[in-house]
Amino acid sequence: MQDFHFVRRGDYPGRNGGDGDWHVQTGAPSKWEQRWLDEPLTVSDGVADEARERDLRYVEQGQTFAGPAFVVGLQNADVFGNFIVADQRGGILTDSFRALGAVVDAGFLHKEKELYTHELDWTHQREGTFAVLGIQTNNNYFHWLLEACARVQALEDAGLLRPDLLFVVPPLRPWMREILNTLGVANRQMVEQSRDSRVRYQNLLVPARGLVNIRTFNEHAVRMARSLPKPAAGAAIKLFVSRQKSSSRHLGNEDEIFETAQALGYIKIFPEDLPFSEQMALFARASHIAGPLGAGLTNAAFMREGGAMVEFAPEGRTGDATLFANMAHNWSLRYRGVVGPFAGGGDRPADRRNFTVNLALAQDALHAVE
Repeated sequence: MQDFHFVRRGDYPGRNGGDGDWHVQTGAPSKWEQRWLDEPLTVSDGVADEARERDLRYVEQGQTFAGPAFVVGLQNADVFGNFIVADQRGGILTDSFRALGAVVDAGFLHKEKELYTHELDWTHQREGTFAVLGIQTNNNYFHWLLEACARVQALEDAGLLRPDLLFVVPPLRPWMREILNTLGVANRQMVEQSRDSRVRYQNLLVPARGLVNIRTFNEHAVRMARSLPKPAAGAAIKLFVSRQKSSSRHLGNEDEIFETAQALGYIKIFPEDLPFSEQMALFARASHIAGPLGAGLTNAAFMREGGAMVEFAPEGRTGDATLFANMAHNWSLRYRGVVGPFAGGGDRPADRRNFTVNLALAQDALHAVE
């Protein structure tokens, strides 16, 4: 068994060109901002606790900020299978995970306060310089694009991106590889690490993830999305992002809401049917998007400033209740949201249950951004 404790990037000295572990920060320090200046969110009748839904979004999570980009440099550091990073002195880098549950998932046993133990020996060592890209939720489109792949931008901001740099990634699906290729990462630079392993890397760069937490972005996530090469702009379009082909969280009255959207010029799309390049091209032309909370709304990252997003969300969200509202704020998009009650499925986890929203409120939200 080996003991581990938490360390933070500020515990390492600034980068000075010498040997040893270090960190470097780029961009301005974080600054809290009030997200909403008007009243863009409405709550449908039938939710379990209307006051709670409003308080969560306007008080507890009524402010947001854009965190700075940074990179930590470590020597002989370990990467666990779910991309928890530990230095050679047994320090678990807190910037390598988003929630404490990830530490437990990596096999760490809690002893007391911020002290953990782990019994898995490292499997082998890789020589050279590597950068961690993987996170804990790699197979989710939102998290892969804006949390994991944003790390490439952090490296560029710090002047550390070079053609011979290797990237530690999870087993890649084709769409994940396509996004990396679009960012200029060649297939030969991708080194896959399995989830049941612990690998020691001679020189390891740990860039900031694109998310500070489940609802708050780092500033380089915005820059990364805006830097991606997009086709020449065509005529502006309006997109209704459907979840009808998804396995969960269906908007029960999507069809009748879409009738209003269609009358306003929206076309319905299923982003999961399209390769990444086509999704990016479509949303780069979009002046308006609307749809239920889900990974499809991630593509708002490719919209022009001043565009509009309408989000239909189920009740009962907590940590990520303001995720897309914060995204609209950071990407300079106009935002309207409608929260609605669950529609059956009480035996399913809250984040998987279907829901509906009040039709009149949905219509009002769509008209408000015209």
